[in-house]
Amino acid sequence: MTITKETSTPSNESGLHTPKGIPKSDAKPMDQVIEETLSEALEALDDPYQFEHPISRVAVIGAGPAGVAAAKALLEQGFDIQVFERHKKVGGNWLFNEPTQDMVLIPTPTEKDGDWLQRDNDAMAAASGDKGCHLPSFIRSSTPVKCTDDVNHWLRNHHQPPSACYMDLNNNTASPVLGSYDFPWPKDTPYFIHHSKIQRYYEDYVDHFGLRKYIQFNTSLDAVEKHDDGKWHLTLTQAIKDADGEHVSVTQSQSTFDAVVIATGQYQDPIVPSMNGLQEFAARFPKKLMHSKQFTRTDQFKNKNVLVVGGRVSAVDVSRLISVGANQVYLSYRGPFTTNIFLTDLVRTAIPDNVIHKPGVEGFWSKDADSGKTSVDGTITFTDGSTLDDIDVIVFATGYKSKHSYFGTSRLWISEDKEGAHFIPKENAPLVVMNDKKVHNTYKDIFLISDPTLAFAGAPRHITTTPFFDYQAQTIGRVWSQHACLPSQTKMTTFSLKHTPPCAVYRMDYEAERLKSQILVPWLNFHAKKLVPDLHLHTLEIPSESLESVWIESVDIWKESIRRQQKELALAQQE
Repeated sequence: MTITKETSTPSNESGLHTPKGIPKSDAKPMDQVIEETLSEALEALDDPYQFEHPISRVAVIGAGPAGVAAAKALLEQGFDIQVFERHKKVGGNWLFNEPTQDMVLIPTPTEKDGDWLQRDNDAMAAASGDKGCHLPSFIRSSTPVKCTDDVNHWLRNHHQPPSACYMDLNNNTASPVLGSYDFPWPKDTPYFIHHSKIQRYYEDYVDHFGLRKYIQFNTSLDAVEKHDDGKWHLTLTQAIKDADGEHVSVTQSQSTFDAVVIATGQYQDPIVPSMNGLQEFAARFPKKLMHSKQFTRTDQFKNKNVLVVGGRVSAVDVSRLISVGANQVYLSYRGPFTTNIFLTDLVRTAIPDNVIHKPGVEGFWSKDADSGKTSVDGTITFTDGSTLDDIDVIVFATGYKSKHSYFGTSRLWISEDKEGAHFIPKENAPLVVMNDKKVHNTYKDIFLISDPTLAFAGAPRHITTTPFFDYQAQTIGRVWSQHACLPSQTKMTTFSLKHTPPCAVYRMDYEAERLKSQILVPWLNFHAKKLVPDLHLHTLEIPSESLESVWIESVDIWKESIRRQQKELALAQQE
């Protein structure tokens, strides 16, 4: 076995590295962002989009941070709402649950772009038997069915797959800028806390704003279609286990709504990109491979040699947590250690010194130096020629894809559409134009241009903190209540195609959060004064200047919280 330790940045006394400062050259001036937003808002008044039917009854899919924010804003605007959450509690990605999802394809099939969408449609059709049913035959019953292995497999992989939360997950964004501006954390809350306290925060949020009675838990969205009656028709499945967990009652129903908010998050479907030899490696050593979404507890890796593939937040967090009890942990990532992206560089300061750095993987094989012949024998070869041949587990922290399976064949996969040809609604046109990262045909990442009675919350194309979801929620509520208006479909397309972000999409800091909020806030405030001045809607504010100090001091506090957690985990291993 050949081992190389690649440390491109020396450690400081604390064992954590210090990244370079926040770059200022990747952001527009604040005045420019405001001017661009107001210009679009003015054109929306001159040439507004006209909804064909009034909106009254609204479905919200998901009760995570974005879903509950949307529910609150819509309820305040007087809408009749119903929230559907597939888990038994609120919180989204902050809800820890076991057992883990076990049906993860490694590598994710990617023969050519868009094939995954066809496979997804085929899988849905095979599971349904009848169009719109999406229930396997063994649970099509009018009475509770026994939770056999097959039933539990369906529950955790299809109906109610676990979130990406793991036992030792803490937030890495300070609590004062993590929650809602309308529901601040108690002043004595530490900046960095356990995921269970964050999930509890959302339970309190729901109760404080009286949302719980509007949430139907254990309910997944199977299909959503727009019919000629102007309504969205939803196919929903609710699965409730009895008290002892031995049986489950499964009920499928149909419901109609005037509008729908999709707030299902971005961390649902794990993706493992194709790599040299990986498919053959997976066939021969399937028990050695997993995605980071399947990581739940550090004791899974006790006394094992582990390779973590990836270089961003989840990869760093997994590698540092399991390094306490594992025999040896290796972290493989492409490119240099220092990226000049502040967030990435800051996160990488948390990599412990006992984690061995490796470059990108050349292939999941051994390679004869003379002939170049490869053999899949359990060896991993890296781009510097070094190899590892005693790895027990490989964890792919390689991200997620957005599938939106509930749209079925109404989806069109496209890598990019610079001309916007697919944005304009046409007869028999696909509803959603997307790839595995985003829905293309939206205005401001929220409203479906072809039909703005469908909105997305919690899935902007830039990294952000959860308070941004409040702005998105307010936007949806105000537009659908006609307290703000959208531009015409043609102008929404034009604006979307020429739009450039106010700062780099990877920026996540005080200045970036203020800039990103200016995409929405000036528009909503301007229209409130022009369209409904007599209502005296409250003026929305961008993040307070008082939070700048929180962002600055949270860096050192975060580093200290990481050191403390590592020590606590080490002590627990000794017990």
